[in-house]
Amino acid sequence: MRDRLAIIVGVALFIRVATGAETTNGPVYQGRPLTDWLQDFSNPGLMVEAPRPGVMEKSQQARVAILEMGTNVIPALLNILHNKTSPESGLWFDEPRMSAGQAIALFGGQAKFALPDLVELLRTETNISYPEAVALGAIGPDAIPPLCPMLTNSAQLPHRGAAAAFAHICGRYFGQPVLSNAMSALTYALRHEPDMEVRTEIAQTMSLVRISNAIPAMLESLSDPNLEVREAIINALAYYDYDEKTVIAALEKVRDNDPDPTMKIIAARAIADFQERLKWKPTNAPAR
Repeated sequence: MRDRLAIIVGVALFIRVATGAETTNGPVYQGRPLTDWLQDFSNPGLMVEAPRPGVMEKSQQARVAILEMGTNVIPALLNILHNKTSPESGLWFDEPRMSAGQAIALFGGQAKFALPDLVELLRTETNISYPEAVALGAIGPDAIPPLCPMLTNSAQLPHRGAAAAFAHICGRYFGQPVLSNAMSALTYALRHEPDMEVRTEIAQTMSLVRISNAIPAMLESLSDPNLEVREAIINALAYYDYDEKTVIAALEKVRDNDPDPTMKIIAARAIADFQERLKWKPTNAPAR
């Protein structure tokens, strides 16, 4: 009887370790702890150099393992994000914490319960890779309401982190009506954000928004003091279905009056593109 009990206990322990159990060392799947899987999962696409042979395969296997462990693994991933004292936390790219953010992102909207933690982590983030932004982007539209104040309230920082999160959200939901919930915050940031890099990121993100009520703020930003913002806005305008004559008139002012010769050339090329588009537009098409 005692031997039989020992066998049953041993089988139960094997199943827990093999299938994704929780041990004193954290979640385990197929005998490997979560931290080991995260080392394999680190996105090869973000490597500066070409990934070594087998890296992509390991990353895919780790992806499957993390998903098999299920959403119960998210608290452990949040604990990794909370560890801002790791040796890599001072680097521009904090690989362990970025891998944790990417792993949470795998669960998409199922990770919604982690929103309060992720938003609070983002408020206090000092690493410019903003690992929380990746996870917030995957959670999607539910993350928009708590992120909006981080762009519109000067007391809530970092604005760069919020801008990064919005970039991820817009990248997943580009052109969809749900992004209209972010319009007031994004256009406010275009007009009033003092940080040039934040305005630049928002301007680049506008190419993914593609909702016409963003156009007035975008046209105003053609006079932004920063060249990169002005250039990003011109590039973004190409993705909007809007009254071409209004856009052309604004671009002509840039072509004629911008202090930078390069911007004059960029504006002239954009005008030519919009004029070509106008040629092929039905004459009875309503202006938007």
